[in-house]
Amino acid sequence: MGRYRRKNKRINHHSEKRRKFNTTEQDLIECYLQHYFHAANRVCFPPDHHHDGFDSDNDDDDDDDDETIRMSNCQVKDFETSTTWIGGHAFPALTAHILEGPYLALPSTLGTRERRTVYEICVHVGLFHTGAGQKFHNRYTVVSIHPDGFDYVPDLDKPLNFPVTRCKPWFYRNDIGLCPSLRERLSVSSYTFSPHFLSRHKVRDMTRKSRVAIEELMAYPYQCLRGHLESLESCKSVPEFREEVFDNSKIILVDTAEKMKVCALHLSSNDAITELAFDVEAYNANKYKQATCLLQLCTNLNDEYIIDVFAPGVWDEVSLLQDVFAKSSVVKIGHGISGIDIPCLHRDFGIFVINAFDTLEAAMRLRLHGYLSLAKLCKYYNLPDDLERHSKLKELYQNCDWRERPLKVDQIEYGILDVRYLIQLRRLLIRDILEYDTVPQLVTNGMGRESSECISPLKLTRELSCTSQSVIGGVDSMDIDVDGDEDDNDDGIEQHNITCLEEEEEDEDELVEDENNDNGIDCEMIDPTSSLEEDENSFFTAHDENDGKSQSTTGSKVSDLRYHQLLMDVLKVSQQKCLSLWTEKSEPLEKNEVLHHMMMRADQIAKQGESRNKKVWTEQDLWLYKELAEWREDVAKKIGIMPSMVCPLNLLVLVAYKRPGSLMSLRRLNYFLPDIFGCEDHSHHLEDLFSVVAGAGAENDMLVNTDAVVRLYSERQTRRKVKSPTPVGNNVVENGDLSHNDATEPSTIMEQKSNEQNHNDDISLRNIVKRVNIFGKISVTAAVASIAIFWVRILKRKK
Repeated sequence: MGRYRRKNKRINHHSEKRRKFNTTEQDLIECYLQHYFHAANRVCFPPDHHHDGFDSDNDDDDDDDDETIRMSNCQVKDFETSTTWIGGHAFPALTAHILEGPYLALPSTLGTRERRTVYEICVHVGLFHTGAGQKFHNRYTVVSIHPDGFDYVPDLDKPLNFPVTRCKPWFYRNDIGLCPSLRERLSVSSYTFSPHFLSRHKVRDMTRKSRVAIEELMAYPYQCLRGHLESLESCKSVPEFREEVFDNSKIILVDTAEKMKVCALHLSSNDAITELAFDVEAYNANKYKQATCLLQLCTNLNDEYIIDVFAPGVWDEVSLLQDVFAKSSVVKIGHGISGIDIPCLHRDFGIFVINAFDTLEAAMRLRLHGYLSLAKLCKYYNLPDDLERHSKLKELYQNCDWRERPLKVDQIEYGILDVRYLIQLRRLLIRDILEYDTVPQLVTNGMGRESSECISPLKLTRELSCTSQSVIGGVDSMDIDVDGDEDDNDDGIEQHNITCLEEEEEDEDELVEDENNDNGIDCEMIDPTSSLEEDENSFFTAHDENDGKSQSTTGSKVSDLRYHQLLMDVLKVSQQKCLSLWTEKSEPLEKNEVLHHMMMRADQIAKQGESRNKKVWTEQDLWLYKELAEWREDVAKKIGIMPSMVCPLNLLVLVAYKRPGSLMSLRRLNYFLPDIFGCEDHSHHLEDLFSVVAGAGAENDMLVNTDAVVRLYSERQTRRKVKSPTPVGNNVVENGDLSHNDATEPSTIMEQKSNEQNHNDDISLRNIVKRVNIFGKISVTAAVASIAIFWVRILKRKK
């Protein structure tokens, strides 16, 4: 189902006009943000209250830098007095009120690509930056010079946490095939390559066996039918769907490991379960970063399950569903299964879907092009009673972030609606396919050629009589009486529908008895109590026991459906979609968007020949970026997760560019760091990251100076309380001048005198430091002069 959703999402975004800033506008934004950076530092931390040990010469240098930036960009616009219009967006005036605030909110009219450009410029300037507001509605960017400035943003968009270390994908984990005692002794610190290679061997072996089973069903698609339970008569008479049998209060929420075990045991041991509808809600950032968030199941016995895979202990137990999904006697029904469902089940839990039916494929074969989505297809068949309720839930939760916990009641209802009607949809679609395809459309003759023209029953019988063995709809052999005359064969075919009607009028008990005596398709069942070796050999077996037998021995109930080529095609393509398994994808390093922007910026600065000192992307940064990518791959192997779950490549590009050496430096690049960096058990991986960066060279000077002092906004507020006017009775104390009054308290006067004394002490201390620096410079100059005089005298003596 995820594939169809992403397709619609791409189409909608493609219709919008995406705009981006040009080079001139980017330079103006950089000038604007640099002015905010220096002006906010001067306002919040005035020169006379510096606490970092820098002297006033550095402040003069900052003023010179501001003036240089203004002159180099030829800007005459005053950012502090009027609104700055850049690219049609109104950037607020940098007034004293805004500069004294904890953060700066940029206009909400910026698009997605424009906000990304602003983020990259913030990295160059050295500002903390992140997003705020709701996604797709009133989204805006906030920047700040304070590490704690975003604590005051009312609608800050904090990313949802993902339990990386607790929810390890089956495809990547390192403990597959290990006994529980060995799993407990295995840790990340004592990582060896043996468990990794053993797990990869298990993954490859089970994947190979599942492919063989799926390919067998593709070769014999009639095996996907439910044996004696599905005949031509039963498929054409679909019972009416009863909504009252479903009750939302009876939905089973699986949120503990014990409930997951009971659910898996019930589904795998109950032989009455022959149809299983399933759907997956996943977190899908890109094709390199995905994770299953919710699993919904519904059986033909009206049992409905919502499996919360993020609940403690549930993720590791979901693999118990491997047995029921591998049973070829149970039809697994989904809608658009090849996009998200099949890869997620395979990657995260090692579940291989054997014998599936894709309702989206069936709807496409029936040419229901206006009803391809699940909601519209249900509307076409009038399945849900409340269509407006279904549409409203779809609008709210179809594209929501399913990592959010706890689950809402409406989310559970929406999730179960995705599977509640799939079983009935399969029956209705098969009925319409049989009515649409009353005569076989494709016939393969003895020479192996296919004909797409409609063939009359007379011509069909003649062609069958000329060949000793034919294949129609995947049938290997057919026992058709061709010894009689031509008219008898024609009459037998024409009387087919009449025979079906007569069989429907038979007594129900006799029909059941005939079907029990029928030697139709009997798909292999899997014994859940078998050993591991037996399970590996028989787990994916889907071969028909009656394969190779004649039609007279296998019966006529299921064989009637074999001749409907359209139905066989739907079954075959549905099995082919089960081969859309997860494959290990290597994210290309050179195709990263942030990397391209860094290189383009370096080329533009080189072409313009700007005189100011700007940090640009170099070959050494590219080498460090590749080293960091190797570090990420090694960490992912040690933990047993996807490499993209460690950290995105965008962050590694910025790390290679700025070369941070502390956690605060990383937050300037990405305010909300990946979850793996905040985990105490994996803190040594962060130390390894800093070691790789330190081995490439020193940090950027700007980041060293800014990280040497952490200027918190809360600290700024404390200083302002000391400096700001303090009410004393009916008078005001300002700048240390006390107006004595009868209402003035002695404690307040003493406190003010103490503050004045501390202020004078700070000034005297700064004067002393300044004098020491002057004397230091004089002494260095004298030493250099004495050395020069010494060498001059030696040269004179030699002459």
